[in-house]
Amino acid sequence: MTPTPQRNHAFDGLKLLMIIIVVIHHSGYLGGILFHGYMSVELFFMASGYMLMRAAETKPGLSASQYALGRLKKLYPHYALSFLVYFAYSIVREGAPDGAFLLRGLTELLMVQNLGLTADGGFNYPCWYISVLFYVSIALFWVVRRMSRKAFCIVGGSLALTVYGYIFATNGGNIEVWHTVLVFHLPVWRGMAGLVTGMLIYLAHQRMDFARRPALWQAVELLSLAAILAMMCLPLPTDAPILLCTAALLLAIGSPRSVIAHLSDNRAVRFGIRYEYGVFLNHAFVISVCAHGLFRLLRLPGLVACPLLIATVFAYSIATTKLSERLARRWQR
Repeated sequence: MTPTPQRNHAFDGLKLLMIIIVVIHHSGYLGGILFHGYMSVELFFMASGYMLMRAAETKPGLSASQYALGRLKKLYPHYALSFLVYFAYSIVREGAPDGAFLLRGLTELLMVQNLGLTADGGFNYPCWYISVLFYVSIALFWVVRRMSRKAFCIVGGSLALTVYGYIFATNGGNIEVWHTVLVFHLPVWRGMAGLVTGMLIYLAHQRMDFARRPALWQAVELLSLAAILAMMCLPLPTDAPILLCTAALLLAIGSPRSVIAHLSDNRAVRFGIRYEYGVFLNHAFVISVCAHGLFRLLRLPGLVACPLLIATVFAYSIATTKLSERLARRWQR
């Protein structure tokens, strides 16, 4: 069994890459090329599931309530700051708020905007991922504390296959779907399946001998990433191949000789990784102000506007990250 490293930065580097893809996808600048940019979210869920199981395995004294509080302290200050900015912007853009408007704001403030409790989502639309991640990861942490690993592999694997199979079968092979099944919106089930898959990948890593044939794992890693990026740019009839390659990629980067882990230790990449959460939280707001506002008024061509948008999102996120960190420090006092 290969010892688990303190931190596999390949996950961070991959999330940074996929966040940039999400920004481009939501901007619409490469809509005629980037057909499946939304599949980046599957890597977020799987990587988060991997880290969830790692915490459960390496911190046996950590309770579900302590895990939940740690997640809240890490995620919420910047989440709340981003929400308040977008909420204020929406009031300016849409006019005086009515009851439905305020209810949407309250559900997003409580991070329940996409759990199926209300018909409408929140204002900061990418944050459906954060709401699902927070509540589902806590539930899974509680469950995994009470199940044997063998039972979890059987039940979790069956759940992931069932959820993904149902979504693909009922939605024409596309994973982006928003209707409600058994109380919750399908994105909640989709997030649960992704988190469970990441948890199973972590357990698989603990049984794999990456020291044997390291070149093979490097090849799987690079080929999987290349396949994912290529398939995102093809009008495929189903998202299933991208999903499978994402799982294969995360399985391969457990190798201590991971190429992506090595690249992720680059100073510039590490700088970007530090602000990736802020970029995810803020990019919808910056897109609305810049891509759908200022850049359109200036009639900037897409090839100019796209990199300018990414630079603007990072600059804005650096500022909000520093502010949210100050808020977090005051909260923890």
